[in-house]
Amino acid sequence: MFIHIRNHNDQGFTVVESLIALVLLGIIVIGGAAFYFQASALYYTGLRARMAASIASSRIEYCKGLGYANLPTPSGGLCPAAASPVAVQVGSVSGSSAVTSNGVTITESGVGNVTYQLVVAAVSWIDPVKGAQAVTVQTYVGP
Repeated sequence: MFIHIRNHNDQGFTVVESLIALVLLGIIVIGGAAFYFQASALYYTGLRARMAASIASSRIEYCKGLGYANLPTPSGGLCPAAASPVAVQVGSVSGSSAVTSNGVTITESGVGNVTYQLVVAAVSWIDPVKGAQAVTVQTYVGP
C-alpha cells in the first residue's frame, strides 16, 4: 500500500492571504485615485488663474494702445474696456472683468511733476474647487 503525504507549502495562497492582498491593493488604488483627482483639480485652478491673468493683461494693453488721453478715469473715461464689468469666460467658468484708473503725480528730476495713470484690470470668477477667485493686473501709463 502506497501513502502519499502532501507538503502544505505546495498548496499556494490561502483565502485569508488573498483577501488581505486584495484589501491592501484596494487601499493603494483608492489613494492613487484620490491623489490624481486632487492634482487634476489644482491643475485646472491654476490654468483658470493663468487665463484670467491673460484676459486682464490683454485688456490693459488694449487701453494703453488707445493712448494716455483715452485712458479710463474714475468718472468713466473713453476706454471701452473700462465700461461696467464685462462678462468673460475663464476656461469653462464664467466671470467678469473691469478696468479702472487713477491719476498719480510723480516728480521726475529735470521734468517736474508728471501725472501718470495707474491702470488696473481685474478679472473675477467662481472656481468650482476654490470658490471666489480674482486676478488683478496693474501698470502705470505716462503722457
